[in-house]
Amino acid sequence: MKKHVFFCFIILFSSLLFGQQSKQLNSLDSLDKEYTKNNEKREIAYSFKNIGSIFNENNNIKQSLTYYYQSLNTYEEINDKEGIAKSLFNIGKIYNTQGDRKTALSYRDKSSKIQKLIDKQIENANSLNKLAFNYNNQSNTKLALDNYHKSLKIYFQLNDKTGIVNSLNNIGTIYINLGDKNRGLTYYDLSLKIKKDSKKRASEIKTEMNNEDGIAYSLNNIASVYLKRKDYLQAETFSDSALIFAKEKNYIKSICKAESLLTIIDSAIAFSALTQKIKKETALLNYKAHYKQYIIYRDSINNQQARTIDTTINKMPQAALKQNVSNRNKSISFISVLFILLLVVIYLLIKRKNK
Repeated sequence: MKKHVFFCFIILFSSLLFGQQSKQLNSLDSLDKEYTKNNEKREIAYSFKNIGSIFNENNNIKQSLTYYYQSLNTYEEINDKEGIAKSLFNIGKIYNTQGDRKTALSYRDKSSKIQKLIDKQIENANSLNKLAFNYNNQSNTKLALDNYHKSLKIYFQLNDKTGIVNSLNNIGTIYINLGDKNRGLTYYDLSLKIKKDSKKRASEIKTEMNNEDGIAYSLNNIASVYLKRKDYLQAETFSDSALIFAKEKNYIKSICKAESLLTIIDSAIAFSALTQKIKKETALLNYKAHYKQYIIYRDSINNQQARTIDTTINKMPQAALKQNVSNRNKSISFISVLFILLLVVIYLLIKRKNK
């Protein structure tokens, strides 16, 4: 009877655990679908805004307002607060140009209130991220994940791509460190997808994605996961992609990382007992080539850091010299004053004695 109860307990616990994992994966899947759906509407709203701007430049106020309102309505459908605030501001700007100050002020006031709310929510999400980071440093992964997920939800609602990508990468890294490579890879994949979507609007990358090196960084992350799983083919594919992208943009750190990964991958292939002789020789040659490149880029980064340090050190003696001169002058002045006082005291003593 006790054995039956024990087995029932194990089955129940396993079901709950599996259910929790499935729930988290389903939650991520729904976020992915929501992001895709919202992103399509966001692109439509963005296009309406651009058309409205063109009509406005050509002084076609009626058509301009029509498209600005369509942009506003589309942003409201997906509750994109930043888009709503910008649309309200644009509409207010039109009314202001037309001399309708009262209506203009009304729209601008609504825009300002939403913008303040966005700033407050972003501040909240950033705080949750910092809290999660602290919990993770204390090895409290449960609370770290809880707070990262909370911040991720806010970032999604605000379409803050930098926040979304950072949270996804942080969550993915925690799962990788916990040994759940499949789940970690899923978060990395979604992060990469969002970065690629952002890249489509090249003119806005700098404002939407502070880290322009994000795509190469994510590709290297995914390659690292496949490398840990000993899936060398996939690891090599993603590392190669990271290297190509990083070289196109001249992202030195990501080039160095990709070369390092390819060195490890080729080494593993070359010394694997399962690899054929011809492939071993090719892998060994590739290993030497990538290792050589890795050393070049690593030294380049180190030299750059050394130059920065040297510049700082070179500036220090001048500052110290100025300080020493200043201190020496102060010392000389102090000694001079003491010497004069001493002479005065001696003079007074001699004068008294003569009396």
